[in-house]
Amino acid sequence: MQSMLVKEKSPPRAKNDAVLADVAPKRTKCPIEKLGLGLLSFWFLNHDLEEAELTRQIEELKDKGFSGFFMHPRGGLNVPYGSRSWNDVIKFCVLEARRVGLEAWLYDEDPYPSGVAGGRVTIEHPEYRATELVPKIVQIEEAGHLVVDLPPGELIAAYLICGREIRRIDEWAGLVRSRWTQFHSSSTYYPPYHDGSPHWRAMTLAPHYRLKFEAESGDATVVAFTRQEVIQAPWGHYSDLLNPKAVELFLRYTHEHYGRMLEKECGSVVPGIFTDEAKLKGLLPWSHLVPQWFFEVCGHSLWEKLPHLVLEIDQQTPFFRWAYRKALALGLRSAMVEPMIEACGRNKLLLTGHVSPEEDPILQAICVPGIMGVIGRMDIPGTDHIGAGLGNARKSLLHLSPKLASSAAHGHKKKFVACEAFAVCDWAQDVASLTKATHWLFALGINRIVTHGQFYSIDGLRKREAPPSQFFQASYWEHFESFSRMVEMMSRELTRGRHQAPLLVYYPEESFMALVGGMPGGTSGKPEFEMRESLGKLAHQLLVAGYDFDLADEEIFQKVAMVNGAVTLNDEAFEVIVVPGRHLTLASWQKCKALMATGADVIFLEREITVLADEPYCVRGEDLTPDTLVAKLRETVVPLWQAQGPLIGHQRLTEEGATLFLCNNGAQDFCGNVAVTFPSPYEICRPDNGCWQRVENLDQLELAAGLGMLIRSAGDRSKISSVGQGGWEVADVKWMDWNSTFKHDNCAVLSEFRVVGSDSGEIPSWGSFDAAPLIDFLAPSVLNVSLGQRTAFRFYSATFNWSGPKTPIRLVCDSELSEGFSTFFLNGRMLNHPKRKFTYDPMNREVDITDLICEGNNRILWREKMVWEDGRECFPYDGLRLFGKFHAEYPSGRAVPAFLHAREQIYACQFPAIATQVGHSHYGGIIEYEGKFQLNCAPVQRLKIRFGHIFETMEVRFNGIPVGRLWCAPYELEIPPPLLEDDGNVLTLACSCSPANYLQALSRPSGFLGPVTWLVMT
Repeated sequence: MQSMLVKEKSPPRAKNDAVLADVAPKRTKCPIEKLGLGLLSFWFLNHDLEEAELTRQIEELKDKGFSGFFMHPRGGLNVPYGSRSWNDVIKFCVLEARRVGLEAWLYDEDPYPSGVAGGRVTIEHPEYRATELVPKIVQIEEAGHLVVDLPPGELIAAYLICGREIRRIDEWAGLVRSRWTQFHSSSTYYPPYHDGSPHWRAMTLAPHYRLKFEAESGDATVVAFTRQEVIQAPWGHYSDLLNPKAVELFLRYTHEHYGRMLEKECGSVVPGIFTDEAKLKGLLPWSHLVPQWFFEVCGHSLWEKLPHLVLEIDQQTPFFRWAYRKALALGLRSAMVEPMIEACGRNKLLLTGHVSPEEDPILQAICVPGIMGVIGRMDIPGTDHIGAGLGNARKSLLHLSPKLASSAAHGHKKKFVACEAFAVCDWAQDVASLTKATHWLFALGINRIVTHGQFYSIDGLRKREAPPSQFFQASYWEHFESFSRMVEMMSRELTRGRHQAPLLVYYPEESFMALVGGMPGGTSGKPEFEMRESLGKLAHQLLVAGYDFDLADEEIFQKVAMVNGAVTLNDEAFEVIVVPGRHLTLASWQKCKALMATGADVIFLEREITVLADEPYCVRGEDLTPDTLVAKLRETVVPLWQAQGPLIGHQRLTEEGATLFLCNNGAQDFCGNVAVTFPSPYEICRPDNGCWQRVENLDQLELAAGLGMLIRSAGDRSKISSVGQGGWEVADVKWMDWNSTFKHDNCAVLSEFRVVGSDSGEIPSWGSFDAAPLIDFLAPSVLNVSLGQRTAFRFYSATFNWSGPKTPIRLVCDSELSEGFSTFFLNGRMLNHPKRKFTYDPMNREVDITDLICEGNNRILWREKMVWEDGRECFPYDGLRLFGKFHAEYPSGRAVPAFLHAREQIYACQFPAIATQVGHSHYGGIIEYEGKFQLNCAPVQRLKIRFGHIFETMEVRFNGIPVGRLWCAPYELEIPPPLLEDDGNVLTLACSCSPANYLQALSRPSGFLGPVTWLVMT
């Protein structure tokens, strides 16, 4: 049962607290152990950032159980990034965080990926822009004259390859301009005079390199490389993270700047800084130091081996491809990672964040080679998970992202593993889906959650900038503290002790490095794609078989030792080493041999493994699939858990014993026997209610689809309430009728408009709209709609019907729709200019339209003065919204026309009704259900209520007393029997509704469905 905590208000903000305190003692980095365990917010600072609103939102985060927030610039930020105004915002937020008791974390970019300081690095120093090699390959079929036009950019090298012979042919390359343009002119070419003779002109443009030479024979290949700048939104270019000077400038504008500005606060209220998605760009990233690093890796000149990156020349090709990617890994570490860590150390900042991509080993080899070493060096290694999909049998590669992060943390002896989670799921996301994602992540070793995100504002297109916002824009925010407390409890339980896993799986990064070439192309038949699929299946099969594992890359693998007959890594012990992949570095192969010589059980999955060396050679493996590997392991290794279902988990060992978090990774509910490796009796805990209960066995463990359970040995712990002592019985209940009350204003979304263009600002006749196109501004198809004409004005018309007595109604819109070029009319009369007033966003604009509403049909007209950008035809990105205490029906569709009338104060019904059944399809607030009943049974020992299904979240009150909140299956809650009244009882259920209703007119289900069942134990 989730208890309702009485919240204390934050201490008042000092009126003149304008500067940061200067009395803080000299500090070092904040000790990891002193950090909170609650949620950390990705707080989107994306508008004008007013102090009063910043304070309100910080207090909201504190109230809902967050430990802190990241001050994250995002799209729509109107405060110039890096300016004095921006610095004042940061300092103000730090002050407020200290006042209320939150951690104020920094963020090193605007917006992401990290490395350009909001664009300053590459704008001020174009020579620091990231570049890539662009290859051009031409097969020579016969001797003779050859002309090869190369892609634009600086020529790096050109080669002629005959068999295994590689010869430079740069001397045959030069610049040409081969694209003609023409124009007709009457210019005199002398500025004071304009009466020249008409004439034609033509010129050639676009200089590029061209190879032109005589090929002495056929059966040869020309390959040439030019260097081009890479393109990266939103700046158009990106920093060269392999250039120490570029990184130094980035750090000066971010880490060093914040460190000086917040010197007294860093290491305390400002624990650290987040770096986000830094990566190399292009298939063949390039920088001036790459040849030097290549030589350090393999002792060869890159200029002699460059064609190997795009051509299969001989058996050394995999070695040289690996050496190139390894050189990039060393460069990334020395040019970016180590200087960033040093800058954090100088400025008393913990480093956290993530790089990208984490779930795809092929893209890792291209963009972040050496990924485990990059994130493992952070103080809090991290990853991210975007979208609604979770790792499972069908999307097994998604398991890799959290597994890589947690394994890197274990391999580098880091306590916390963070995940930036919940992004890009759109506004229909609910707290149940947040919970499933959280449980899946924790089962893979994550123990800190960064919520992506809390939007300062959703004004304008901000509402589409990687939504949703798990914040005050959603009515479930009123209940969000319960979710926060669940995450905090899980973080506490799953950071204690050390990780237990029977397997150490070698991460075959070098195999992907050796296979990935530098040419774009399809995936069919390429060995790296087959190996990627196999690696995902391997991860999933091991997890659901109960064989949890850590991954170890080449660097971590060198730390492994045999101690007392066990494979050990730091404080972990493993029974078996599993080596997938078709290649091994020489150092890793030698380590495998040394471990096997001391008794380690090492299983090579591939039939043949190539050792990457100057003279490559092959060693024999076992040719095992994930299924046959699991069968082999069953012979000698006991799984951490066994069940007839797809359960995955994470086990910790403390001085008190083992704690196992098991998660149902399947699409169906699980109920069955679970065998674990520690003795009974057990204590089990559903994370959403936080209550531990004692059970004698795990014969009938129930796990809803996607959700998990904490299990530990009861041992000598203090006595906890037991389950299984007697059976639950369905109680005899006499229900009265239910009442439904809507606690907030209803909304009617007007998104479908008839559109008429005009060169005059005069209102067109109403008849002209009858046959006009009907366009839904919220539908993706609006991006492709065209009226086929350019006019000075557009008029958008929508209608609604009103009947009966009036109730106050407001027209609400975004600030960007109400300012500048828009005018609104109702029934032919111009509305007053909308004024700023908070409805669902601090930047909302609204106007009261009550007096202009008439009985029957009402027409809203929206006049927009057109501004044609680059000749593009575009429509408003959003509709208009009516808010008020009305009842709305949509007999002809989701928006046109809406039939409105004043709503009842209380809706009385025999059974609880969802919002769409009682005229609240676009409602995004709280519905409160009240039901009276009489419980007919003998005195009860225990009492439980069960619901069929709950949408969004529900707060339960019993006879006026809050007893808990529900948001995920199983939807049941124990009620303290002393709360029962003999002469009747009242059950009050406050249910939140989806923000997708009022933001996207989606009419999501709300409230609850199915029976309300009372269970008793007498």
